Amino acid sequence: MDRRNFLKALAAIGVAGLSARSLATASERAIERAWQKVANAPRIFYVRDEYPYTLTTEPGYNAEIAEMIAAWGEDGAGITPMDCATGQGRAMTFFYHWEETANFDIRLVDGDCPGSSYFGAELCSSLEAANEIASELELPIRFAWQGV
Repeated sequence: MDRRNFLKALAAIGVAGLSARSLATASERAIERAWQKVANAPRIFYVRDEYPYTLTTEPGYNAEIAEMIAAWGEDGAGITPMDCATGQGRAMTFFYHWEETANFDIRLVDGDCPGSSYFGAELCSSLEAANEIASELELPIRFAWQGV
């Protein structure tokens, strides 16, 4: 698994202290330090108690996201502020930009079609299976039920 690309995906959703631009040119030592920081506090993606399991992030990320959007400029990599305005948008943005998404049973839905503007990253397997994969791959992300 490419740690640099994982960290870039986290930067896309506004994890504090991570910038896609600086990660692109960072030394391997800097990538390892950033990885260790993230590994010590895994990001949790929450799932609604209904199928399909739409993924979201916790509301506490809103301040980090607002700060990142304000500082974007040319570093946005094609992501608009609206992509990260909600927890559902941040989860969709993360899994869209992360190359390892294929390891999980996650479906990306961009529902711009007549009668629907729904978009989201949907977990199509169980939380247990997703967490087992994350653990096996030693990834600093976990999945949990929202509100539990």
